[in-house]
Amino acid sequence: MLINRWLIQAAFFTREQAAAVVVFGTLIGLVGSATSVGRHLRRV
Repeated sequence: MLINRWLIQAAFFTREQAAAVVVFGTLIGLVGSATSVGRHLRRV
């Protein structure tokens, strides 16, 4: 995994856990962006 090779030794995360963190972060970002854009478009 790229994190283990180049950035840090993330031995405390399994690949599944690391993937889950990335997916969860992506979902949170999408929901936050959609909420923000929706609020902005209502004002315009």
